[in-house]
Amino acid sequence: MGGNSSQAWGINNNRQVVGWVSYPAGGAYTAQAFIWTQATGMRPLGTLGGAYSWSYCINSMGAVVGESQTGPLSGFPTGIGASFYKPLNQPMQQMPDLVPIPETPPPWPYSRAYG
Repeated sequence: MGGNSSQAWGINNNRQVVGWVSYPAGGAYTAQAFIWTQATGMRPLGTLGGAYSWSYCINSMGAVVGESQTGPLSGFPTGIGASFYKPLNQPMQQMPDLVPIPETPPPWPYSRAYG
């Protein structure tokens, strides 16, 4: 996917791998969640509207969870992030029960799903 490094965080029994690729962007760090299979190689999963996403786990049905920036937030350099769920062959969805808590002190107005 053209990044300068990548990390794999999850693998399932179907040999699907998820993780993220990091990119330099004018000196700033950005990341994009991916899914990898032997047949298709590395494919980006997208975001929930922001510039960043990270995928951490994939189940045997191909559903992926992780975190994604949802958009900018005043005073936070990376914006606000939320847990996501991405069913196989469907768009990324914010997990409604795991929404960011805006009152959380900086820099952590995020929710994450690891499994």
